[in-house]
Amino acid sequence: MEIIDHKLPSTTFIHDTTLNGIVEGDLTASEGIHAVINGIVTGDLIIRAGSYVDINGIVNGSVINEGGHVKVYGMAGYIRDIGSTQTLVDSAAIIRFA
Repeated sequence: MEIIDHKLPSTTFIHDTTLNGIVEGDLTASEGIHAVINGIVTGDLIIRAGSYVDINGIVNGSVINEGGHVKVYGMAGYIRDIGSTQTLVDSAAIIRFA
């Protein structure tokens, strides 16, 4: 698993990754990977089908779930489920535009 502790521009994770830093823009989690977001995504987080994403940090934009397995424990601007699965939101999570 790759661990990222620094700033990145908009990017796509293609390997299992833990983000402890900042993505300045949008972040896409490719199909079939596992990502843990402990840091900040300033744009949208797009989750492709078959990926697993745990959000402990902050997504300032939307979490767009296209069929992945997503759990939100931190904060997000908005949740959009457009795939075959539903995003799970912890009772302590903060969704600004629910």
